[in-house]
Amino acid sequence: LEKNATQFENLKPIFGAVYDETTDIKISTTKLAYNFKIEIDIDKEIDALTVGTLTMHDLIANYQIKEIDLLKIDIEGAEARVLRYNNEWLANVKSMLIELHELYSIDDLKNDLAPFNFEIYTPQQNKELKMIYALKR
Repeated sequence: LEKNATQFENLKPIFGAVYDETTDIKISTTKLAYNFKIEIDIDKEIDALTVGTLTMHDLIANYQIKEIDLLKIDIEGAEARVLRYNNEWLANVKSMLIELHELYSIDDLKNDLAPFNFEIYTPQQNKELKMIYALKR
């Protein structure tokens, strides 16, 4: 990412994971080589990379972001924590593309985004696809 980002002046790679609190988490690979999983138990003996987290509020404040036109969320199972807790930053977001993972349903997403006036669009043809579009009314 750092190498690819050098060609863009306004792109800054950040080594970390977005979460609902500032802490350390472990990221481990799953059975699929292209996928990762968050391990909450930092002391658990697994082969994983320890990563510092930051909140969306931190990102918005640190980079003086006033508004987010489109936010893509593909955070391998942490969507419940990021979208449900400490989520006042959602007021600054116009639209989102969200990949849902196990244990966080479309109904959960609708409940968490309702206070921020998002309309949820689900895939019509492929019910297996978990990529959801949310647009602020």
